[in-house]
Amino acid sequence: MTLLGDALGLVRDERHKQDEKWGPQRHGLPVWLTVLTEECGEVSERILALRSETDPEKRAAIAWQLRQEATQVAAVAVALLEHIMEEASQDEPFPNEVWQ
Repeated sequence: MTLLGDALGLVRDERHKQDEKWGPQRHGLPVWLTVLTEECGEVSERILALRSETDPEKRAAIAWQLRQEATQVAAVAVALLEHIMEEASQDEPFPNEVWQ
């Protein structure tokens, strides 16, 4: 398998875990943005931790956490994409979306 195939497999598996844990998620777009931003923040934290850590064993653990967080970012983005695709197929996409 390729790195791309491996990465997409991780994202697929994470999406299944998300659906098992929370069921299908249909949020408003501002909520989706909040969830995705929060996940990106966790990636940022791991990157900063990796940058400052010098111990090889700790760096390996942080790198593993970074992989997990990046997988979650991608899975949340896919969940959002699924929602967008579902809405786009409707006569009136996002009818209840409120922009304040």
